[in-house]
Amino acid sequence: MAENRQYDHEYKVQAVKLAKEIGQAKAAKELGKENRRLKKENDFLEEASAFFAASRLKSAKTKE
Repeated sequence: MAENRQYDHEYKVQAVKLAKEIGQAKAAKELGKENRRLKKENDFLEEASAFFAASRLKSAKTKE
């Protein structure tokens, strides 16, 4: 199941540059690794944000 992703111009330029330097197959593999790493980091940050938001709400209720 493919996602409809949109990349900014700079990302596309760097991807093409990388593909020209190390080859298309290697560049695709490297970019895939980078995207997975960024997704994991984003997921972690979303969970941490939700945790701290809930903690802050709980803290605010106990102060009342």
